[in-house]
Amino acid sequence: MSRIWSRRRAPARVAAVASAGLVLAAGACTGGGVESASATAGETSETGTGTESETETGTSTGGADDFYDVEPGPLCGANGPVKLLALPDDEELITPHGLTRIGDHYYVTTGTGRTGDLSFASSVPFADYQAWETTTTYRVGLCGESPTIVAHELIEPPFALPPWPIAPVACQGVDLVALDVSGGGVTTTLMSEVCNFFAWRRPTDTGVVFSHAVGEAGEVGHDFYAYADGDAPGVQDGVEIVPWSRPSVILDDELVFFAYAGESGLAVDALLSVDLTTLEQTILVEDAGEIFAVTDGHLLYQGADGMFLRARADDSEAVVYGQPMGEWYDDLLELDGDFAAIRGGYYGYGGRIVSLESGVVRDVGDSEYVHIYGDAGDGRWIVLDTDGFASLLEHASGEWTALGAFDGSVVAAASDELVVQRSASSADVTIPREVVALPYTGAGEVTVAPRATPSFRYLSDGRVVTLVNVGDDGRGDLVVVDRATLHEHRIDGPVFAFNTYQAVDGALDPGVVAYQVIDGERTGVYLINLFGP
Repeated sequence: MSRIWSRRRAPARVAAVASAGLVLAAGACTGGGVESASATAGETSETGTGTESETETGTSTGGADDFYDVEPGPLCGANGPVKLLALPDDEELITPHGLTRIGDHYYVTTGTGRTGDLSFASSVPFADYQAWETTTTYRVGLCGESPTIVAHELIEPPFALPPWPIAPVACQGVDLVALDVSGGGVTTTLMSEVCNFFAWRRPTDTGVVFSHAVGEAGEVGHDFYAYADGDAPGVQDGVEIVPWSRPSVILDDELVFFAYAGESGLAVDALLSVDLTTLEQTILVEDAGEIFAVTDGHLLYQGADGMFLRARADDSEAVVYGQPMGEWYDDLLELDGDFAAIRGGYYGYGGRIVSLESGVVRDVGDSEYVHIYGDAGDGRWIVLDTDGFASLLEHASGEWTALGAFDGSVVAAASDELVVQRSASSADVTIPREVVALPYTGAGEVTVAPRATPSFRYLSDGRVVTLVNVGDDGRGDLVVVDRATLHEHRIDGPVFAFNTYQAVDGALDPGVVAYQVIDGERTGVYLINLFGP
């Protein structure tokens, strides 16, 4: 998927589409079923399951007596919660980005001295880490082996550079550093003063692109740090490749950007490309607008006569939308998989979807009323209107299916249904809200959880994992809601936080959930496999 940056963020296109911090479960973990050699691995929670309810529905109305038993699957040689990492009571798991995986180890980051609100819904790691006075990062085996402190004061989660796939690096203060996995919290600076809220780093196959704000209206400069030779992470001195640009997109070996006439000696506004293997610059399109999307195979851009779609293999192109757009737009063009989506009109309403393979064009409707929400897979697209109604467009056939009304926030487009949380206008974790699904068959809405916090997790089998009975301290009961009966099956408690975004970062199997208990000697981070014995 390719998106763009623009001078100013456009106002929200559809008020009910605000994200509640939910993502689909995905990723991979090969550590399940491995017997742990550590003292904590395989330890199960004594309070990890509840008692069977005598109520008619089995849903909890506030007391633990209403919960059903959870039936966990095998993980690390046990059928139950596995204690991954013991923690002191004053350390809280940073969520949703506090658990990542590099190689055969988890990296768990905790915070002390919380200063931010308990929303647990941010998609920006930098914002999550800034909500704490101090942070501590641990390295631990997939089943709890050999926990070691590897860093303090990180402001983003650790990650790896392509030439060194199991060597962690991270932002510590304003510097990008390499972590010493042997412990002690010793770090080595790789890039100085490149980590702050107005800077972005994108590792590529050949080096790191450092992008930084150079103006007050979205202007960005780009430097390139080629990888150094050696067994440990390292980079060469930075080279300025683009001193000033407007929107830009970084691919694996290419930077594409917009530059105004007069910049770099240009006679007209243009789209340019920098080859990150040679640092050579090429003009892609002269007299182009600053709205564009790009992949290795296609370029979608604004020209004088409308929106052009170009096949980059042979530079053949055609006008696919006749309405030029102004400079105040954001995220209006998208190249996603085998399709190009053009969100037209003011604030992105209306537009059309083009098949890159067949060239078939499908209009979505009146630009004042409808909005292309996103790809639902297999050539199907979700379209929302301003009256709060959702539809499904089958692009190949052009057939529309009415899905139903959504009074709240659309939070996921799963493989066979749209997931909506009712009236989720805030991220307050103490206020539960109903979660419903709108099947793509058009069969009508189905309740999948009578109550859930805004940062619940939607499993690939349609169940919902959520905290309930959450107090002002952010602690509550962690439950998984049965899809057929709506029974709440208690996993553990009191739980402070559990993972949502980590699953799509490749940290965990689809059915594995990570969570933190804060309860005296039991305090720590736990894993549980919810995909059955």
